[in-house]
Amino acid sequence: MSYVLFDIGGSKTRVAISEDLQTIVDSVRFDTPKKFSDGVRKITDEALKLAKDNHIRGIAGGIRGVLDDEKGCIVRDPGGHLSSWVYVVCSMTRKGVLCVTQEDICLVG
Repeated sequence: MSYVLFDIGGSKTRVAISEDLQTIVDSVRFDTPKKFSDGVRKITDEALKLAKDNHIRGIAGGIRGVLDDEKGCIVRDPGGHLSSWVYVVCSMTRKGVLCVTQEDICLVG
């Protein structure tokens, strides 16, 4: 079983796979897409490639910006890099597409 970790930054996004929540087995880094839907698609595609045929047991991630924990979305991106992602995450998290719980952290080395 695999665990997916992602870190969405203003310029780069990282996605990694761990089998034991202790070590990173493999990871990939790419330019953060400007559009939220493109970002979700790219993270999903890369996670599936990294997991190969393994079942994905859990997903954890972080994203830059100011988050509203109650709404589950970015409410402000001080740098403006993810300005088109602001408030969009709210509607998507309700659909179970992406769950973001931490801001400005580095989850993926």
